Amino acid sequence: MDDTNTVSDSARSRYTLWSLYLLGPAFAIVGIVHAAGDTSGLPVRLMELAVVCALSAALVVSIRYTADRVAPAQFRYVGYSTVGLGLTTAALSLLASGIQVLQGYSLNEPLYYAMIMGAGGTVAGPYLGYYYARLRRSNTELNHRYEEMAVLNRRLSVTNRVLRHNLRNNLTVIDGVATDLRENVETPGIGDRLSLLTSRTDRLVGLSEKMAEIREIWDTTERQTVNVAALTEEVLGDANAQYSGVTVRMDAPDSVAVQAHPRIETALREVVSNAVEHNDTNALTITVTIEESTDSDSVQVRIADDGRGLPDIEESMFAEAGPSEPALEHGVGLGLWLVYWTVTESGGDLTLSNDDGAVVTLTLPGAQGTADAAPIRPRQTLKQRHSDAAPA
Repeated sequence: MDDTNTVSDSARSRYTLWSLYLLGPAFAIVGIVHAAGDTSGLPVRLMELAVVCALSAALVVSIRYTADRVAPAQFRYVGYSTVGLGLTTAALSLLASGIQVLQGYSLNEPLYYAMIMGAGGTVAGPYLGYYYARLRRSNTELNHRYEEMAVLNRRLSVTNRVLRHNLRNNLTVIDGVATDLRENVETPGIGDRLSLLTSRTDRLVGLSEKMAEIREIWDTTERQTVNVAALTEEVLGDANAQYSGVTVRMDAPDSVAVQAHPRIETALREVVSNAVEHNDTNALTITVTIEESTDSDSVQVRIADDGRGLPDIEESMFAEAGPSEPALEHGVGLGLWLVYWTVTESGGDLTLSNDDGAVVTLTLPGAQGTADAAPIRPRQTLKQRHSDAAPA
């Protein structure tokens, strides 16, 4: 069936091509006949003949140019546009001549000049059909790419869910067995090794949960108005209660409205928890400063700590040119990537720097008014789920 269609398209393309080629000699013959029978002076007849011959040659060149660049199945667009544009320009010429006749003007040979105008239209017609064919081909390719990406996305989504489900279930079993052994086995040294095992399983489950949240960030395009000052104050209050030895400070107005992704609370908690987990919690101070731009177009949330700072790889991860290849190759965990994509999907920017400690700056679009929706809470970790499930 496909072979038959290909042969048919090729045949139609050849017929159309040679039919268009015949238009050039036809115009030239008409011009020669007209010049031979014209009673005007020789210079006028030669100029008219030169114009017609030039248009005939230009038509052949334009058809040859487009024939080499258009697929057989789409060459009909070249034929349609060539004939259509030629007839249109000829008809407009006749219409203009008719209007002049009605106004009392005397015109010589309006049909011949309409033919010349039509010849000029046919010269431009192949190029119009060529660009239309290119546009159709581009749209077809884009549609195919979109369908392929949609299929790939569905497959990745299913694979991701299955992988996370099995990973979480098996790690939960491993963590439960390790916890039970640690509480009931009294062999010297085994408790520390089991503690290491449970901490690593908790970390792997945390990575799985972060990956799920990142996927949800990608799948959500909406933004909502959030009071980032109140939200940050809540995050810092929870951190102060959860981590002993951590001092939190905040310098911000009571209300600062921003347009942000629904996962913005998860991103703020991730920045604060990263600061705690990668530093000595016995003497750590986290300072948050929130500033609005003078025109209220953007809001900067600056989260700084007085710890040991960011490694060079992390500081250069999110430069203005975008995430760099070395950062992707070495891998520094998913936490900062979660923050980066949340801020990016909010229409903002994320910058990392060192200034007597790590500094993470979230620049978010400003908004008028107050918050109209609550952000989505972050997922619970494995330890939090165990703690909530434990009997009181």
